[in-house]
Formats: sequence, structure tokens, C-alpha cells
Amino acid sequence: MKLPWFHAEFIGEAGERVEFNPNEARHAGKSARLRVGDEAVLSDGKGRTARAQIDQSEKSRLVCVIESTQNWPRPLPAFHLASALPKGDRLSTLLSMATQVGITTFTPLHCERSIATAPDATPERWLRIIREAAKQSRQPWQPEILAGTTPSDYAAQAMDSVSLIQLDPAGEPASPWLKGAITEPPDAIALLVGPEGGFTPDETDHLRSRGATSLNLATGVLRIETAAVAGLACLALLREPQRRDQDPAP
Repeated sequence: MKLPWFHAEFIGEAGERVEFNPNEARHAGKSARLRVGDEAVLSDGKGRTARAQIDQSEKSRLVCVIESTQNWPRPLPAFHLASALPKGDRLSTLLSMATQVGITTFTPLHCERSIATAPDATPERWLRIIREAAKQSRQPWQPEILAGTTPSDYAAQAMDSVSLIQLDPAGEPASPWLKGAITEPPDAIALLVGPEGGFTPDETDHLRSRGATSLNLATGVLRIETAAVAGLACLALLREPQRRDQDPAP
């Protein structure tokens, strides 16, 4: 049986004790019903996991002892999602599903046709959504949320080793590009998703001048979160699978 996953800010070495933060402790005690002697997996969201045994359980306080640890390499290619923000709770869907697919970074895009814009500071709610999605999907690495920017500035700052992919209903079919990428996958891919009205002609021209490839995923016009997740799901075919169906050995 798979062990439940929990987030820990820091994971030490085997034999060391780790105290759950209050939120994780309440979840472990009420939802997962962990008791003294039970085992769980801890993840710091930075590629390190640990198998641990519950050593102390008191209401909202839970302490465990690390039995073993495992360091996971970053998945390759790296997936950088740069997207306009959908309105309301649809952003929660985007962040959660993109985390489950395994994005490396998320950058809000301030496009000319954008309706929703990102605040200056990353909301705690966004971080909480990402943490929960990473635990649910057993992702050892959580994505980093970067500061919002415009499509042109994002493309200008992208490293030459990053393949820029602009999703566009008028773009080329995605299948031929994917077939070539499977044979020779790039080190990193930046997927750019525009607002409901799409990128403007000026934004598209600038992206293409920076080497972006415009790809079409479907015959219809997709919502922001649908386009982002559909694009990431296609790109996931380029990654070697990492076995996370087994927990770290004791």
C-alpha cells in the first residue's frame, strides 16, 4: 500500500526527528488518521523525500523519525509555463493541474488582452494549491512561481537553450514538432499561453522574432487552463518516466 505524502520544510538524515507543521499535522491526524508507529513519506518540494515513522502524536502535533531518504533528479526536459491568468477559480485549476503534470516554473503573463493580472507578491493561496497538488501527484519537485512579465520581455530574457512554444489556433499542427522533439528532446521548453482573446499580432510577431514556434493543439479555441494543461500533457511525452509508485525503502 502506498504511504501518504506530506510536506516538510526541511528533511535531514536517517535517525533525525521531524515535526510536522500544524496544518500537515492536523491533516495527518484527521484525514490520514496516522498514529504512533505508522509510516509516511515526507517531501520538501526540492527533490528530497524521506520515509518516516510517526513517533509522537498529540492533537495538532505530530513528530516522526526519518528512516531513509531519497534525492530525485529534476525531470528533463524542464517545463516552464508562462501563461495569461484565467479569472476566478479557474486559476486554481490551472496551478493544480500544471503542478500535477510537473512544471518547473510558472510565470504569469501580462498580455495586451489580459483581463486578470498577477499581484506583486505571490499569494499564499497559490503556494498552498501547488503544495497540495504536488503531494497528491507525489511530485518530489514543486514548481517555482516567478514574477509576472509581458510576453516580449519573457521571450527576450529566455536562454538560448530554451525552446519557446507559443500555443496559437492559427499555428502549425503540434504532431510533427512533437515527433521531432521525441527523437531529440530539448533541455528546456517554455510554453506560452495567451489570454481568452489570444496574443495580439504584435505579440505574436515579437515571439516569432525571438524564435518561438507557434503550435496548434486542437481545431477549436481552448480556454486558458485547458490549453495550458493540454499542451503540458503533450510535452510530458518527452520525459523519461520516474517511478514514484514505490515509496523510499526503509
